[in-house]
Amino acid sequence: MAALTKRGRPKRSPIEEVRTAAWFDAVLDKAVTPTTAELERKFAANAAEAGSGKRPSRWAKYRYGTTSPPDELVLRVDRSYLGSKWAYNHPLWQLAAPGLLSPTELRDQVSRISDYGPLLCNVRAVRSDSSPFWLPARFDYRQVLLRIESTSSSPVRHPSSYLDRLAALCGLIHDAAIRQQQDQHFDAHVALARQGGMAQKSPGAKLWHGKLEALLMVRWLDTEYQDADLRRRIERYRKVDFSAIHTTRLRGTTSSVQAKRAAKTEMTRGNVQRGRWVIEAVEKTLGALGDPVSR
Repeated sequence: MAALTKRGRPKRSPIEEVRTAAWFDAVLDKAVTPTTAELERKFAANAAEAGSGKRPSRWAKYRYGTTSPPDELVLRVDRSYLGSKWAYNHPLWQLAAPGLLSPTELRDQVSRISDYGPLLCNVRAVRSDSSPFWLPARFDYRQVLLRIESTSSSPVRHPSSYLDRLAALCGLIHDAAIRQQQDQHFDAHVALARQGGMAQKSPGAKLWHGKLEALLMVRWLDTEYQDADLRRRIERYRKVDFSAIHTTRLRGTTSSVQAKRAAKTEMTRGNVQRGRWVIEAVEKTLGALGDPVSR
């Protein structure tokens, strides 16, 4: 008998929410009339939809990342607002996704990072798509961290550089796992925490700023280091008090479907809040952005 498969939409990653919200802000930055209603009318699927007068909903959802735009729409919007698709197609989203990339996949993604690609991948030394050797000679991840922190600025003023910094740090994390470099893995997460702290505190920060870092901090808590000192340090962050997080339980006439959706939303919010507390704990123990990485 053939195995039964569960039907329905595939589970949507919280990282996809951040990706969509970042794309929305990239579009809004280029739009002449930056309102969801105008965007709804301008990019309606057809004339009837554009003139229906219905209250806009799709673009309001894109703002908060609750639904993802179809690829066709991303391309169509980019034709009107040239360059807006860079945020949606940024290598960060592949580098931040759960799971470990292969060395070849990692090379392909880090080489696309505008600001840090040359520091992470020596493209001149790559002779073929199957080349297993692509790291720069005498590669030192600390130089990458110093470059990232020395060029850090408000994500509001430099959104592309902000995504590049996060992508470079995620690239270092993948590389550390592949090459079994525990110190690099730990220090890259510390740098991510500092970026998240800066993003949350920047004047005019968007709703998605710092959210990806927070989600990656929660994932970091599951890391089992062999190094005794690193095990002790990660355990410190696991013990941060998360007791204030509660999943909302819906009562009364709320349907089971609505309850499940609400619970899933609260779970995501809880993870983000938990990650933000980890960021605060890292800053308290190791310093905020601008301080040297230390232990």
